[in-house]
Amino acid sequence: MILATFILIFRHFIMGLSLINMLKSIPTRWKSVLSMGITDETFTLTFFHKEKATPPFIGGIMLSAYCSWVIGTLLGCLLGDLIPQSMSIALYAMFIGLLIPSVRENWRIGLISIISMLLCYLFSFFLSSGWSIVLATILGSLAELLFLRGDQHE
Repeated sequence: MILATFILIFRHFIMGLSLINMLKSIPTRWKSVLSMGITDETFTLTFFHKEKATPPFIGGIMLSAYCSWVIGTLLGCLLGDLIPQSMSIALYAMFIGLLIPSVRENWRIGLISIISMLLCYLFSFFLSSGWSIVLATILGSLAELLFLRGDQHE
Protein backbone atom coordinates (compact mmCIF):
# COMPACT_ATOMS: atom_id res chain seq x y z
CA MET A 1 0.00 0.00 0.00
CA ILE A 2 2.90 2.35 0.71
CA LEU A 3 4.29 1.78 -2.79
CA ALA A 4 0.88 2.45 -4.34
CA THR A 5 0.57 5.71 -2.41
CA PHE A 6 4.08 6.75 -3.44
CA ILE A 7 3.38 6.10 -7.11
CA LEU A 8 0.09 8.01 -7.07
CA ILE A 9 1.58 10.97 -5.18
CA PHE A 10 4.69 10.99 -7.40
CA ARG A 11 2.67 12.91 -9.98
CA HIS A 12 3.14 16.03 -7.84
CA PHE A 13 6.89 15.68 -8.30
CA ILE A 14 6.40 15.42 -12.07
CA MET A 15 3.99 18.37 -12.13
CA GLY A 16 6.47 20.41 -10.07
CA LEU A 17 9.33 19.66 -12.46
CA SER A 18 7.16 20.56 -15.43
CA LEU A 19 6.01 23.79 -13.78
CA ILE A 20 9.58 24.80 -12.87
CA ASN A 21 10.61 24.13 -16.47
CA MET A 22 7.69 26.19 -17.76
CA LEU A 23 8.54 29.13 -15.49
CA LYS A 24 12.26 29.50 -16.18
CA SER A 25 12.09 33.31 -16.21
CA ILE A 26 10.42 33.55 -12.78
CA PRO A 27 12.75 34.05 -9.76
CA THR A 28 13.40 31.03 -7.54
CA ARG A 29 11.71 32.62 -4.51
CA TRP A 30 8.43 32.74 -6.46
CA LYS A 31 8.85 29.18 -7.69
CA SER A 32 9.29 28.03 -4.08
CA VAL A 33 6.08 29.76 -2.99
CA LEU A 34 4.06 28.67 -6.02
CA SER A 35 5.15 25.05 -5.72
CA MET A 36 3.16 24.77 -2.49
CA GLY A 37 -0.12 25.20 -4.38
CA ILE A 38 0.30 22.57 -7.10
CA THR A 39 -2.77 20.40 -7.56
CA ASP A 40 -4.11 18.63 -10.64
CA GLU A 41 -6.47 21.54 -11.26
CA THR A 42 -3.98 24.39 -10.75
CA PHE A 43 -1.37 22.64 -12.88
CA THR A 44 -3.84 22.10 -15.72
CA LEU A 45 -4.96 25.73 -15.71
CA THR A 46 -1.38 26.99 -15.60
CA PHE A 47 -0.29 24.58 -18.35
CA PHE A 48 -3.03 25.74 -20.72
CA HIS A 49 -2.37 29.43 -20.02
CA LYS A 50 1.43 29.38 -20.27
CA GLU A 51 1.49 32.76 -22.00
CA LYS A 52 -0.10 34.36 -18.90
CA ALA A 53 2.06 32.42 -16.42
CA THR A 54 3.23 35.20 -14.13
CA PRO A 55 3.53 34.85 -10.34
CA PRO A 56 0.33 36.88 -9.70
CA PHE A 57 -1.64 34.88 -12.28
CA ILE A 58 -0.51 31.50 -10.96
CA GLY A 59 -0.86 32.68 -7.36
CA GLY A 60 -4.42 33.78 -8.13
CA ILE A 61 -5.26 30.36 -9.55
CA MET A 62 -3.78 28.64 -6.51
CA LEU A 63 -5.43 30.99 -4.01
CA SER A 64 -8.79 30.49 -5.73
CA ALA A 65 -8.36 26.72 -5.59
CA TYR A 66 -7.37 26.81 -1.93
CA CYS A 67 -10.29 29.07 -0.95
CA SER A 68 -12.68 26.84 -2.90
CA TRP A 69 -11.30 23.80 -1.08
CA VAL A 70 -11.71 25.44 2.34
CA ILE A 71 -15.24 26.67 1.59
CA GLY A 72 -16.19 23.29 0.08
CA THR A 73 -14.86 21.49 3.16
CA LEU A 74 -16.83 23.79 5.45
CA LEU A 75 -20.01 23.31 3.44
CA GLY A 76 -19.42 19.55 3.35
CA CYS A 77 -19.11 19.47 7.14
CA LEU A 78 -22.22 21.56 7.64
CA LEU A 79 -24.42 20.20 4.87
CA GLY A 80 -22.88 16.82 4.03
CA ASP A 81 -25.83 14.84 5.30
CA LEU A 82 -28.13 16.69 2.89
CA ILE A 83 -26.11 15.73 -0.20
CA PRO A 84 -27.46 12.60 -1.92
CA GLN A 85 -25.12 9.64 -2.53
CA SER A 86 -25.54 10.17 -6.26
CA MET A 87 -23.38 13.31 -6.00
CA SER A 88 -20.29 11.13 -5.60
CA ILE A 89 -20.14 11.17 -9.40
CA ALA A 90 -18.98 14.81 -9.19
CA LEU A 91 -15.36 13.75 -8.64
CA TYR A 92 -15.39 11.77 -11.88
CA ALA A 93 -16.97 14.73 -13.67
CA MET A 94 -14.17 16.99 -12.40
CA PHE A 95 -11.47 14.71 -13.80
CA ILE A 96 -13.29 14.49 -17.14
CA GLY A 97 -13.43 18.29 -17.12
CA LEU A 98 -9.66 18.37 -16.64
CA LEU A 99 -9.13 15.82 -19.41
CA ILE A 100 -11.23 17.45 -22.15
CA PRO A 101 -8.92 20.45 -22.83
CA SER A 102 -5.96 18.08 -23.21
CA VAL A 103 -7.89 15.86 -25.63
CA ARG A 104 -8.92 18.90 -27.68
CA GLU A 105 -5.28 19.86 -28.03
CA ASN A 106 -4.07 16.32 -28.85
CA TRP A 107 -6.42 13.41 -29.62
CA ARG A 108 -3.72 10.91 -28.61
CA ILE A 109 -4.20 11.94 -24.98
CA GLY A 110 -7.78 10.70 -25.25
CA LEU A 111 -6.54 7.41 -26.68
CA ILE A 112 -4.07 7.04 -23.80
CA SER A 113 -6.87 7.75 -21.32
CA ILE A 114 -9.08 5.09 -22.88
CA ILE A 115 -6.22 2.58 -22.83
CA SER A 116 -5.60 3.35 -19.15
CA MET A 117 -9.30 2.95 -18.31
CA LEU A 118 -9.52 -0.38 -20.13
CA LEU A 119 -6.37 -1.64 -18.43
CA CYS A 120 -7.74 -0.64 -15.03
CA TYR A 121 -10.99 -2.46 -15.80
CA LEU A 122 -9.17 -5.61 -16.92
CA PHE A 123 -6.80 -5.57 -13.93
CA SER A 124 -9.76 -5.25 -11.56
CA PHE A 125 -10.70 -8.87 -12.32
CA PHE A 126 -7.56 -10.22 -10.65
CA LEU A 127 -6.10 -7.36 -8.57
CA SER A 128 -7.46 -5.11 -5.84
CA SER A 129 -8.87 -1.78 -7.02
CA GLY A 130 -5.86 0.10 -5.61
CA TRP A 131 -3.33 -2.01 -7.49
CA SER A 132 -5.46 -1.92 -10.64
CA ILE A 133 -5.29 1.88 -10.62
CA VAL A 134 -1.55 1.94 -9.91
CA LEU A 135 -0.70 -0.56 -12.65
CA ALA A 136 -3.00 1.13 -15.18
CA THR A 137 -1.42 4.50 -14.32
CA ILE A 138 2.10 3.18 -14.87
CA LEU A 139 1.21 1.44 -18.14
CA GLY A 140 -0.76 4.49 -19.29
CA SER A 141 2.31 6.63 -18.64
CA LEU A 142 4.41 4.25 -20.71
CA ALA A 143 1.81 4.44 -23.48
CA GLU A 144 2.15 8.22 -23.33
CA LEU A 145 5.89 7.91 -23.90
CA LEU A 146 5.25 5.76 -26.97
CA PHE A 147 2.36 7.73 -28.48
CA LEU A 148 3.55 11.25 -27.73
CA ARG A 149 7.27 10.71 -28.32
CA GLY A 150 7.27 12.69 -31.59
CA ASP A 151 5.14 15.55 -30.27
CA GLN A 152 6.67 18.81 -29.12
CA HIS A 153 5.82 19.25 -25.41
CA GLU A 154 7.55 21.69 -23.13
